[in-house]
Amino acid sequence: MSMFGHLSGRDEVFNDPAMKRTWERNLHWMHPMGAHPSIGDATGWNPEFHRYIYLFEMLARHTGDGRYKWAAHRLFEYAEDRIDGWMTTPFIHHYLPWYYALAWHLADDTIEEEEPDPSSRITLRKDLLPVESGRVRDIGWHIYGFELGPRDIPDKIILKSGNDPDGLWAMVECCPITNHNQPGDTTSILCIADKTSVLLPNPVGRLPKVLANHNRLRIEDLSRDAPERESEETTVPWFVEGEIATAVRIHVESYDYLPVAVDREILFVKNRMMLVRDTAEFQAPFHARVGPA
Repeated sequence: MSMFGHLSGRDEVFNDPAMKRTWERNLHWMHPMGAHPSIGDATGWNPEFHRYIYLFEMLARHTGDGRYKWAAHRLFEYAEDRIDGWMTTPFIHHYLPWYYALAWHLADDTIEEEEPDPSSRITLRKDLLPVESGRVRDIGWHIYGFELGPRDIPDKIILKSGNDPDGLWAMVECCPITNHNQPGDTTSILCIADKTSVLLPNPVGRLPKVLANHNRLRIEDLSRDAPERESEETTVPWFVEGEIATAVRIHVESYDYLPVAVDREILFVKNRMMLVRDTAEFQAPFHARVGPA
């Protein structure tokens, strides 16, 4: 989409209000150290940095927004510090020179860097609605069984201690179905990073589809006959951003499609610690095993 907008001269691809929200969501997902955590059924830590370098340079060029220039430079610096490892990584070493060349070609160095807002935030996205089997789009390597709905729903919770690359930072999943080739993993802590040390659901290889590994509350239906709910519904009843801490509560109805409501409360003390409390309310009787994240 971004390359289409650039080659066709369709600036609305970059500056339409709805499109700007999409681009900004990618900006907010980026860690200040210069890395993009993986989400869904994806590989490891920061595997797509080269694509985002060129994307952010393109966005800076077409929007004049220095935040994208800042993001592209942080990604490039992170990659250059680790270039020997990247050049021996399958797939990345094939595409890295190509995307570096694109970034160089697109860069407008008259645009000055501007740091993004250092505050924590909730990102939003459109909900996904299942489509009838006859309307499922199969393009060979991926099957699209959803279409965009009308509502804005919580997407990710981004917890920041500012824009210091060594600061405590975390990303928490809110979206029940993301179509990332896996079941939804609401409340999953997708990434915690502090002083360049990173905790992920799976640091090597592909993110496992076993939700027990996703840093989230596990509820196992031992009876195998719990009433199954058709869909999950996630809300954020409160989100409080302060000078020294961020507090947030994520509420999930029909957690893992079971008759259970789960609340995950997080106290994120900036550059200090992250405390998590889970509460489960069973709305129908069934034999279950409940375990920690």
